Amino acid sequence: MLNQKYYADSIFKIRRKKWVDEPGEAAWAWEKDMLEHDKTLRVYACNPFAGVFRFRENLYGLYCENADGLGNVWMFLIEGPKRGLLIDTGYGVGDTKALVDELLGGKPCIVANTHCGIDHTLGNCRFDEVHCFPGEAAKLRTHNEHIWDYLFDEDGEAIWMDITREDLPRWKPYRIVECEDGHVFDLGEGYEVEMLWVPGHAEGHANFLDRQNRILFTGDNITSNYGANGMVDRPNPKPVYGGKHCNYKSYREGLAKIMERYDKFDRIFPQHHQVDFDKSILKGCVKAVDEILENPENYDGEYSFINKENHLESYKLKNIEGFIGKYAYNI
Repeated sequence: MLNQKYYADSIFKIRRKKWVDEPGEAAWAWEKDMLEHDKTLRVYACNPFAGVFRFRENLYGLYCENADGLGNVWMFLIEGPKRGLLIDTGYGVGDTKALVDELLGGKPCIVANTHCGIDHTLGNCRFDEVHCFPGEAAKLRTHNEHIWDYLFDEDGEAIWMDITREDLPRWKPYRIVECEDGHVFDLGEGYEVEMLWVPGHAEGHANFLDRQNRILFTGDNITSNYGANGMVDRPNPKPVYGGKHCNYKSYREGLAKIMERYDKFDRIFPQHHQVDFDKSILKGCVKAVDEILENPENYDGEYSFINKENHLESYKLKNIEGFIGKYAYNI
């Protein structure tokens, strides 16, 4: 199989054993091409589990294979004049803190989460302080030394990736800073990144607007595979993504906020799969969400898979005009 074969020859130390949900063919083809041909790709000795891409002069994409069989994950590091901003921390596989310190040359770094998804936050404990919206803070406070246990079977063997306990952090508490919508991170000398509340995929889901690079980081609400993943107009019943704003109705309100800032950015960077899209895809996103809310029974396809808890997950799919991704939802 192409995916399995490629991982066997990967430049990363980590090795995939199996998928839970394979990425779409187009998303995978793009990732494979990036890994094989991008001239900026580097792997640092301090963390051989991450591929580092330089997307802009001061923007690094830290690409990490997903430790529990779902889509591979991006962390983004913005280097400002005085300090950096790291958006998400992945699973914590490998020393992310050492890698960030090396890339920033010793500058201090602010850490923030798009949302509480485990593939975005289990590396938080490598840092002393992490910022998020209140809707995610309570969930982050439930993390403890056992948060990685599910990655291993009863014999202590990793289930989805060929990793060991030694590749993971040693758990330590960290300070969680709850932010207000519109919070601005000052990276020095007028370099500002705005944190915007855009719920849907998660109750306190955050987007980040880097006005200097004119980039919007969209987390999991928009991806080139299946974005958002929630109910149409009521809370998502899944415990991790529960909350009254985990639905497409609230997400549409968040999109309206983003569209009000449409003249302040040019490119879109999701946290999974393909990145660096033209902002025009947002017009198709708004149209698709409006169609879902108006008539959720008018869907373009269906999708199901067996999740890591061995339960069937099923979604309706809505195509996004002018974009390779789709929205996944439940009625």
